[in-house]
Amino acid sequence: MKIIENWAENNDMIINKKKCGILVVKGLNNKTDNINGYPIKNTYKYLGITINNNLDPMAHLYLVNRKLSNYLQRNNWLLKKYFSPKSLLLIANYYQISRITYGMCIFLDDSRIMDSVEKARLKYFRSIINIKDNVKNNLLRLVLCLPKMEYLLYNRLLNVVDKYREHFGEKLTIFNPILKAFNERTNAEYFASPKLRYITIKSSIINATAKQENINIGHNYINYHYKYYFRYKDRRDGLIIRFFCNYGFFNERVYPSCIYCGKNNSRKHILNDCNEKYFIDLRDKYINKINELKGNNYTKNQKFENILLKLYFEPDKDISKVLPLIKEFMVDLYILRPKAEEDYIID
Repeated sequence: MKIIENWAENNDMIINKKKCGILVVKGLNNKTDNINGYPIKNTYKYLGITINNNLDPMAHLYLVNRKLSNYLQRNNWLLKKYFSPKSLLLIANYYQISRITYGMCIFLDDSRIMDSVEKARLKYFRSIINIKDNVKNNLLRLVLCLPKMEYLLYNRLLNVVDKYREHFGEKLTIFNPILKAFNERTNAEYFASPKLRYITIKSSIINATAKQENINIGHNYINYHYKYYFRYKDRRDGLIIRFFCNYGFFNERVYPSCIYCGKNNSRKHILNDCNEKYFIDLRDKYINKINELKGNNYTKNQKFENILLKLYFEPDKDISKVLPLIKEFMVDLYILRPKAEEDYIID
């Protein structure tokens, strides 16, 4: 403090002590509320991040979420306008997720903070595409092809280290303890190439998530997802997201019993087993269309749910033709929903 005061005096400057603050790190006890006239703070905002005396950003995340709560109300308005799910996700990334994740790279070693960041991130994604909280996080990430945010932050921090080395010609070692702790916690692999690193991280996390959910993922899923899925203004994409997230009138938590035949309700039941004539005709219609499009020999005895899962999660070169067919089926299925259900607006 004396050094700063001397420097200010030598440069004809006056320090306003009331606008300064001392943050006592790691909970050291102090019986005074100031030191030499400088007030002691419990939290301090540095480079846009509010931290407490344990160098913990939880207070920062709370403040950011509170400010962003207005967006949750605006999201309801956005859903009534003509925005595709792709556009809605871009809006969430730009206005909401970017603020939540700002500066969080340096807390990669703290799983508690990373879990809070991920929880907030998914909250805004759910809100802006109208997906309720009872949808499993893993399913939502798989359908949208999103790795957990902590891995993207890991890649972001490694990029900072790479740029520093390229610019200054020396290694940046200050983040080594953070990276080491994250690697030990997650078994993340390191790749020198930023492009290879991003692709590998995304691929490994998506595949691990799919394994947890017992869903087969094609080796081209990530590439085709980027090129073809949710790329254009098509509000039927909202129905696809809801369907593959198992969110709709076929969810047993929404309707425990099938409203058509009275048996136990599920997506599997609706697509494979329900004897309601509308669903039988719908299954037969689209099995024929899929066979005609792809030259397959799917039969009426095969599980239609498995066919759709394979088409979506294990895409091939015909995906640009398959996706419109899936969307067409989603609209027909949407028409058969109970009228009381609150559904994604496609009017």
